[in-house]
Amino acid sequence: MNDISAKEALKEIKEIPLPEKTKIVDEISLAGKFSGNGNSIQYFGAIWIKSELPLWELEGYYSEYNYSVKEQVSQNINVIEHGKYKFDARKTDGAHYIVYFWENADGFFSLFDLRGH
Repeated sequence: MNDISAKEALKEIKEIPLPEKTKIVDEISLAGKFSGNGNSIQYFGAIWIKSELPLWELEGYYSEYNYSVKEQVSQNINVIEHGKYKFDARKTDGAHYIVYFWENADGFFSLFDLRGH
């Protein structure tokens, strides 16, 4: 059930129209413990984009939707504090960015998911 919630987080990002001169390279959704301490599950959804737009312009665009944007220089996802995750696609020439969102789960199913302990 937690994995389904994580896929929903990704789906919400993908429903936002891409800015001009931007395309999706890869995507990922995860459920687990990504930052902080304590026992809880977090949902993470992210798209890896290639864009001709500068970082500040992408940050402004996605901030309206409450998503974060960071430069993404490799397959490795460095915005996650706990664990090592990466995109499947390989980086090509040009500027790449990660657009992501995570939230803490507080539902019934998060209590029994060992990934949060």
